[in-house]
Amino acid sequence: MKLPAARTRVLLLAAAGLLLLAFPLVSSGYILRVMIGALIAGVLALGLNIIVGYAGILNIGYVAYYCVGAYVYALLASERFDLHIPFLPLLALCVCAGAALAAAIAFLTSRLKGDYLAVTTLGFAEMVRIIINNADALTGGPKGIAGIDPPAFFALRLDDTPSFYYLALAVLAFSIYFSARLQQSKLGRSFACMREDEDATSAIGIDTRLMKIIASAIGGAYAAVAGALFASFQGFVSPESFLFIETVTIMCMVVLGGLGSVPGTLIGAALLTFLPELLRRFSDFRMLFYGLAFVLFMIFRPQGLVPSEAVRREYEANLRAAGR
Repeated sequence: MKLPAARTRVLLLAAAGLLLLAFPLVSSGYILRVMIGALIAGVLALGLNIIVGYAGILNIGYVAYYCVGAYVYALLASERFDLHIPFLPLLALCVCAGAALAAAIAFLTSRLKGDYLAVTTLGFAEMVRIIINNADALTGGPKGIAGIDPPAFFALRLDDTPSFYYLALAVLAFSIYFSARLQQSKLGRSFACMREDEDATSAIGIDTRLMKIIASAIGGAYAAVAGALFASFQGFVSPESFLFIETVTIMCMVVLGGLGSVPGTLIGAALLTFLPELLRRFSDFRMLFYGLAFVLFMIFRPQGLVPSEAVRREYEANLRAAGR
């Protein structure tokens, strides 16, 4: 007897949830730390998926929002200014900072498209990194900020790896829920309409400039949350953690998994977090294997591992048009 698709999805989600909850009970410290990195990467990738996958905005300066979230947390939860703001209010400040920066950049670049938009967003990201790198009095410059407080809820300090794992898992679970609900909402459908044809979307009365700002702000909030988790977990941040290669890696997670697909994005984040660790023993050839894997994926699975319905339909239509 074949189970209905909805029930199958529920069973798969329940099984995955149970496995993730039990993971700290069966894993070592190193593997658990890598898994926390994968959870943070999942939050990051979901945010970029909203900007690129849902709304079709080619933003390659996404790392700037991640950087701002990490530095806001580090400045206000360390000895730098001796403020030590509690975790939840500080997380809200990080969200506001990331969303505000993303909305401001989207407002300034809303009339740009394609390559021009990509290069401009990259320029803004580099500006943010260079300012942070040179503002020694504020950010510590290249030396970074150390001694960052771990998350704490009243008297409960999450200063050990298993407890932080569950915090990161809870944040990722909420991020998944919000992304899935957003995709099915009226706002999400407006994003999809804009992604498919911006001119037609404007013609039916949807303010595409406002949609770009909203999508960017939501994605920026995701990145800032991931930055706050990163800073609190590592206990140290520096400009070297937010280079352009980070945006490239996050973009690869989204494209590899499937643009607009929540499950695909999570699978891409997991693969690109664990694959470099698995290839660490082949450090001299790791990037060669890395590049070869991407070439093979683009040849044999260009729509992504778990493509969204819209991407799958577009891919099949292109195959039919090509006579294949």
